[in-house]
Amino acid sequence: MLSDFMASGLDYKPRCEMLADWLETALRLFPDCTAVWVPSSGKLLSREQILENPAEGAQRFLYFGVNARFFNIEGTNDMLVDTLGLYAIGLPDVQYHFHSLDPNKVVTHAYSVASYIFENNAPIKSGETIDGISETGIDRSIRWKCQYEMGLIQPSREVMDICPGEYASGTRE
Repeated sequence: MLSDFMASGLDYKPRCEMLADWLETALRLFPDCTAVWVPSSGKLLSREQILENPAEGAQRFLYFGVNARFFNIEGTNDMLVDTLGLYAIGLPDVQYHFHSLDPNKVVTHAYSVASYIFENNAPIKSGETIDGISETGIDRSIRWKCQYEMGLIQPSREVMDICPGEYASGTRE
C-alpha cells in the first residue's frame, strides 16, 4: 500500500509527480506485483500499463489517478459521463448529463477537459464556456456552459458540470 498522507500539503503537481515516481519504484522493487488498484480513481491497471505510461512528469498521474465513468440512466435515454480522481488532489472532476451524443466522444472530451484542468489549476469559472463536440470531434464553434455543483454520482464531491447545449439532460440552475 502506498500513500501520500504526509505530502498532502504540497502543491498538487509536485505531489502527483512524486506519486507516479513512488508507484513506478514500488513496481520495480516488487516484480511479482501484477496489478495496481487506485481507490480514488477506481482504476485497476496491470504492472505493464503503469510502467509503460506514455505521459511524462506530473501528467503521469492522470493515467492511473483519473478515470472516466459512463452510466445509462435507467428508464430514460439519458446518460452520464464523469471523471473520478481529480478530487483527491483538490481539483474538480467533470460531469456531463446528456442524451443523443456518442458516449465515447464524451469520454474523450472528459479526459481532455480533465487534463486541461490539471495542467492549468482549474482556470474555468462557473458561467464560462468551453469548446463542445460535433460529429467530427472537438468543435470551437460550439460552446458548452460550465458550472460548479455537487456530482450526481458518488462519491460526493464538487464537479464542473458541463452542459452540452441541445443534448443536455436534467435541470441546471
